[in-house]
Amino acid sequence: MHKPLLFVLSVFASTGAAYSQPFYPNDMIPKKEILDSMVTEYLQLSGTVGMSVAIAGRETLYYSGEFGYANKEKGVKVNPFTLFRIASVSKILTGSLLAVMVDKGIIDLDKPINTYLKKPVPYGDVITARMLATHTAGIRHYQDNDFRLKNIDSKRFPTLDSALGIFIKDPLVAPPGEIYNYTSYGYTLLGVVMEAASGKPFLRTMHNMLEALDMCNTEPNHPDSLITNDSQLYSISKSGAAVRQKTLRPSYKWPGGGYLSNALDLAKFGQHHLRKSFLSEKGFELLFTRNKTNKGDTLGIGLGWIIAQDSWNRRIFFHNGSQTGGRSVLMVYPDEGLTIAVLSNTTNQPILIEGFASSLIDVLLQQEAPLTTEDSIVVSGAYDYILEEENMPPRGEIIINTNSDKSSLQGAVVPLPSSAPSRLPIKALHWHGQTLEGKIIAKEGILPILLHRDDVGNLSGQLFLHDKQEPKVVPVWLKKKVDQKP
Repeated sequence: MHKPLLFVLSVFASTGAAYSQPFYPNDMIPKKEILDSMVTEYLQLSGTVGMSVAIAGRETLYYSGEFGYANKEKGVKVNPFTLFRIASVSKILTGSLLAVMVDKGIIDLDKPINTYLKKPVPYGDVITARMLATHTAGIRHYQDNDFRLKNIDSKRFPTLDSALGIFIKDPLVAPPGEIYNYTSYGYTLLGVVMEAASGKPFLRTMHNMLEALDMCNTEPNHPDSLITNDSQLYSISKSGAAVRQKTLRPSYKWPGGGYLSNALDLAKFGQHHLRKSFLSEKGFELLFTRNKTNKGDTLGIGLGWIIAQDSWNRRIFFHNGSQTGGRSVLMVYPDEGLTIAVLSNTTNQPILIEGFASSLIDVLLQQEAPLTTEDSIVVSGAYDYILEEENMPPRGEIIINTNSDKSSLQGAVVPLPSSAPSRLPIKALHWHGQTLEGKIIAKEGILPILLHRDDVGNLSGQLFLHDKQEPKVVPVWLKKKVDQKP
């Protein structure tokens, strides 16, 4: 049985062999069908043009799938080698590389960065590499004028050092070490410090690590060089259509948001962290230990990696990313020994991509159990569902029935108004004794639902909703319609 629902997932809070085909244990075959259908229906509801998913254990690739188009206009479908913009997932590549450098004695996390820089920077006698990696250095994030006036996305910065001019003379948002302030520019400065400490260009040092980890499909997104298999970029317009976007230059933010990859490579990256294959025990401890501010406030971040819990209170290490034409997430479940990468080429859809990824993991972790005839009779039917307060009017109905051989449950949500109902499928629907668990697929993403049956056959529990792209848990009641058949 899962632990009680508590959604606390928040951004604040050895060399592997190349993959060929996924290995599916016998009990994974039906789960693969569920995962495929969840992703397919999600794409249709969200308007996402193309997506790739990979789920792996410590040694085994359990699932991979490619969906939709890499180039819709030319009819080019996503394939296993399609490269997506991973956006801020680049930060955990940089965080892990920083841990490698600490392991090798190349850099000290707590020395002032001016110790390494030939050309000192403002506040560099106080700011440390740890502060930069944990977003506590006080460096600002993007401002509208960066794109409207400076137009940094269209410029080519020949070196990371040349990109410092965008922000380095601006006032700090807070004294170094005092507060968490998410910033991609802080990672640009971190890259410059890493270059100075190693005596090598950041891109070369990163390439060396990726090569050692057999991540041959992960590379900087350099639009001035020939990149094969890269996806086109799309964004959902106000009318709901997927509109192609122009290619932009991320040379000012290689360490914090400038890399391309595919789902298989990122899943492999997660596997290396599960196996602890390329760092010392101390190095991995640095990555996944929550840091603190100078005031003693504990942060939900190690070195780049966000440390949190998913909707079932399972520990996760992750990072998500969003930039024009790229929504991405890589999540590592250390206790379950699983990692998942979800990459897409579309932005501006109302989704929480990490919640989507977590729901796909749920399918793998659900324990299959035969559905008895008695269970089928007990749970099947049509229900009115009520949210927030038990005495409020119904929001619509939920229909639950069994498949043709009575071996599994199927479901759908029909919201009001009933004059134009839109059926939202419920996937991964399971009955565990007196508990019903499922995933509602809606435009807002995957909405987990957990219900308990009372003595008279009604169901009550909790449902996740998304309010302005933030999760919230609401009570839900299902009252069975005795006068209707499912």
